[in-house]
Amino acid sequence: LIYSKSIEKNYRAIKRAHDRCIEWVRKYKAVFALDKYHLIYFIKAYKFINIKAIVNI
Repeated sequence: LIYSKSIEKNYRAIKRAHDRCIEWVRKYKAVFALDKYHLIYFIKAYKFINIKAIVNI
């Protein structure tokens, strides 16, 4: 669970969490089912966020 008032901060936190998961995968030789991997973003109003911001994973 990641939340803040900034979508950009959220995306940076998601990227850090994802990178840590990838490190864990490499260390323990685990496998993720990428088709079960989803990002759900809940917002109250579009006027307060940058909806064009993206996360590159």
